[in-house]
Amino acid sequence: MLAAFASILATLSADTIVPMALIQMEKLGTALPTSGEYAESVKDLLRCCNDVRLDHLALVIGRRKNDTASLMAESAGSQAIALLSMCLTSLFKHSDTGTILARLCTKLCSHSANVSSVSQLADVAKLLAGKVDALGFGNLLAKEVIRVHSAYEALGHTSVPAKLLERLSIEFVTDMLDKISHGLCQEHRICRISGSRGMGHVVGLVQALFPRDTVLTIEGVVIQDVEHPKIRCDTGILTDSLRFSSKPLYHTRYPSNGLSSL
Repeated sequence: MLAAFASILATLSADTIVPMALIQMEKLGTALPTSGEYAESVKDLLRCCNDVRLDHLALVIGRRKNDTASLMAESAGSQAIALLSMCLTSLFKHSDTGTILARLCTKLCSHSANVSSVSQLADVAKLLAGKVDALGFGNLLAKEVIRVHSAYEALGHTSVPAKLLERLSIEFVTDMLDKISHGLCQEHRICRISGSRGMGHVVGLVQALFPRDTVLTIEGVVIQDVEHPKIRCDTGILTDSLRFSSKPLYHTRYPSNGLSSL
């Protein structure tokens, strides 16, 4: 037991990670259960080396077995926070990522669990994101923005919202993820996000993290439907600024209208 614990401490020390920050991040991840293709790929990426025949090659290229990321590969909460870290570090600078994570911990974790500093949380996020960056959040974001453009063309619109890729604020992302957590973890609730300004980034985030829980609409037209929606993203020109709400879910499906395959 002591030998195993010593090995874990040595691993964390080698990566200059504070152990309690790692535990705090794992707890936060449990409040944001992810789904979809990206989520299913995180575990193998965190493990780094899962084939004995590649061990020596892994050492040569600087990836060792049993590093901090591989310790995080076994729990769903750790996998979820790794995926969230990839998304946040792609959109925000290091300190802002830490601020978002710290504020989310205050909202979603118990008071006793909030023991790490902003910089410590940001360091964990940077380490985890570095291991799962191969998933390519930028590529997913581009794909989803093209999908929105294609939907507008199919609907006969001559233009798309001008500020679709406006930067999201720290405050908005923190509050949005808080509302999404309540929607995911509580029965008969849904988080609805509507507007156009910055909605490209919003759609990219939810499609990377929660695609199997998300309904997408463009100007009221459903382009992605799911059986049991917990999140609804409504992109619309008439509602410029982004708004969100978490409210009781009175129905579980939205009428299909021929664009669900976009």
